[in-house]
Amino acid sequence: MKTYKEIILAIVIGFFVGIVSVFLGVIGSLMLTLVLLTGLHEDFKLALGTTFLATISPVTLGGAYEFWKANKVDWVSAILLGVSFFVGNMISAKFLIGRVHEETLYFAYGLFSLVTAYLFIRRSKFIKWLK
Repeated sequence: MKTYKEIILAIVIGFFVGIVSVFLGVIGSLMLTLVLLTGLHEDFKLALGTTFLATISPVTLGGAYEFWKANKVDWVSAILLGVSFFVGNMISAKFLIGRVHEETLYFAYGLFSLVTAYLFIRRSKFIKWLK
């Protein structure tokens, strides 16, 4: 059972990822997985399975099903993340996209990619000096 804090955190994360994904032109799966790993402290496979279900589409349905069979999907988080992601995505697309310059989007995408790469590499066991 999810705590009240975990439910609110899942909604906030989904909303945030939905907004940011519009600006960066990404589907959000990479971002959502990273945020789950750092924000909800889930193991990597559970974060992936939850991300697949939260961003469900015909493309990810097969992966979500396989993770579900392995008991690596958090259904409550996936549903809350998916709904709040959708709302955040719609709001940011409707009100904010026309107001952001292309140069800002290039910078934000590049910065996000660098931060994402650093955080994933830092969590790996291959490079010990980053910890």
